[in-house]
Amino acid sequence: MARIFISYRRDDSEGFAGRIRDRLTQQFGEDAVFTDINSIPPGAEVRQFIADAVKQCRVMLVLIDRQWLTISDATTGERRLDNPDDFVRLEIVAGLQHGLTVIPVLLRGSPMPAAADLPDPIKGLPSRNAVFIHSNSFNSDVKHMIEAIRPLLQESSPANRRLWIGAALALALIVGIGGAIVALSGGATASPPATMTSPPPPQTVAPVSDTPAPTATTAPPGFAPVKRNLDWSPIYETFDGVEMALVPAGCFNMGSDDGEPDEQPVHPQCFDAPFWIDRTEVTNVQFGAYGSMAGDDYPRDSVNWPQASDHCARRGARLPGEAEWEYAARGPDGIQYPWGNAFVDAFAVWKAAEIPPAGSLSRGASWVGALDMSGSLWEWVSSWYAPYPFDPADGRESPENSGDYQYRVLRGGSWVSKDSYYLRAAYRYGYDQFAADNSVGFRCARTY
Repeated sequence: MARIFISYRRDDSEGFAGRIRDRLTQQFGEDAVFTDINSIPPGAEVRQFIADAVKQCRVMLVLIDRQWLTISDATTGERRLDNPDDFVRLEIVAGLQHGLTVIPVLLRGSPMPAAADLPDPIKGLPSRNAVFIHSNSFNSDVKHMIEAIRPLLQESSPANRRLWIGAALALALIVGIGGAIVALSGGATASPPATMTSPPPPQTVAPVSDTPAPTATTAPPGFAPVKRNLDWSPIYETFDGVEMALVPAGCFNMGSDDGEPDEQPVHPQCFDAPFWIDRTEVTNVQFGAYGSMAGDDYPRDSVNWPQASDHCARRGARLPGEAEWEYAARGPDGIQYPWGNAFVDAFAVWKAAEIPPAGSLSRGASWVGALDMSGSLWEWVSSWYAPYPFDPADGRESPENSGDYQYRVLRGGSWVSKDSYYLRAAYRYGYDQFAADNSVGFRCARTY
């Protein structure tokens, strides 16, 4: 029996509807989700079938994309929502009348319709707390939505369902799907710039409040390798006062066919064991001295490779290898940026006047919960800059230079980058290991 009703317009959000339905059926079963295009048998009377389906459901998701409010009938020119026989309108009316938990799902930054713009029978829709799903963070947004509605599906009576509504929507706010994202276009520079001689005074950038809460326990040993980003939930542990994220065992395709020649060929890399990586770049207070930006919580810039390597070693840690860093940023899905395949300017510190405090943009977190892997500071990794395919046994991971290599690798772009191309997780930059710049920092890794 269907428990989730998806209401949508085929010419407005059909692409999202299919993807959302697939994720919901993976979690709750093929028969748990009703969408008209997939669920109505041939010859059925559509309105009666929809009404009967609504009565069986507990949750209704109303998908609202950019044209949802204004789409008109091609023949009459009348706005569809103003037609009492409009299927979407009938669905929402039925959901409200039968006491379903009706949740507006705002797609791709679409605004919530104003009550004044809706016909009387559905004016109550904007009073319902919404969730947001974006193309660039689709996996994480849908995952959070699923966790928010799961308790609603476990309760059998309407009275008990209403008790769950507040808790579920509060969870949605905590994990960040109840907040809007402003996505602007922009770009970054290919290489670390000259050191700023007179940096502007620092301005505190308030961290976004949707950072996942640290988990108190470590992961159990021996768990299976992860095959999809969506299958992993971040696990954190604190070592000597520094919070680290667990990166599970698994495989990914390293490099990019759409990038620079040094990102090719694309080739598989596998990790038989998990490892830890710092959630943020090493900060001034962790390093024990300020860089060009004063403030304990600012990432420590102007560090050369030996200094970075020595700092990690003093913590009982190490610099991440180049393959480790890219896997922590991209995951088994091999996404372009830590949060997804589309660049979102508000998720990364770039084209900025200064570096903000470390971890300020939590919506830019990678699949393991690591922050600022795109923008903020270029990050040293342990590897020498060498051609692909990546082979850790060919000398590129040696602490000493055998004479075959000239540069160490930087990853992730920085706050002075001007083109988002260089903020891709697959982008590599070879840099003099003894050079220090106010666009260069690092984070540490630790063997599990």
